[in-house]
Amino acid sequence: MHLTKEDLADRFLFNDWANKKVLNVIGEMNDPSEGVRLFSHLITSQDKWMARIKKTPGYEKLHWFEEPFSLSELQFRWSESLNNWLQYLDDNTVGELNTVREFLTDEGDIFSLSPAEIVTQLNFHSPYHRAQIVYVMRLQGMQPPSTDYSYYAVSKKKTTQA
Repeated sequence: MHLTKEDLADRFLFNDWANKKVLNVIGEMNDPSEGVRLFSHLITSQDKWMARIKKTPGYEKLHWFEEPFSLSELQFRWSESLNNWLQYLDDNTVGELNTVREFLTDEGDIFSLSPAEIVTQLNFHSPYHRAQIVYVMRLQGMQPPSTDYSYYAVSKKKTTQA
């Protein structure tokens, strides 16, 4: 799977657009705790994968579900995590992004993925948890925001035409 840097960045930009739409209404939930927990997991997942790629000491001990951030922290933490990934994409060549590397699982086993595949994992994993948050919103009587890619693509086209 050889994707361009623009393709990889666009995956993050769509994900950012959709996640922010959900994040903007988590605080309106009657009980936002599950939304906060799941959204914190999205951030933690991006951060753990970045630590794996950079071989940050202790990366193999990071958990997928760390202690949730506070509701007031989510926007900052999300932006910080996203910007780290966009900077990583910018700092590396397409060849580097598509070069397979070895990582350790939480159990200590070795597996191989390229950073481009990890970007794909992160941005395909996020809708799963967004859907869980949206489900909880619906259970609480809320109308969740539309986060389908088609809405993003249309809004992106409107922005470039303006």
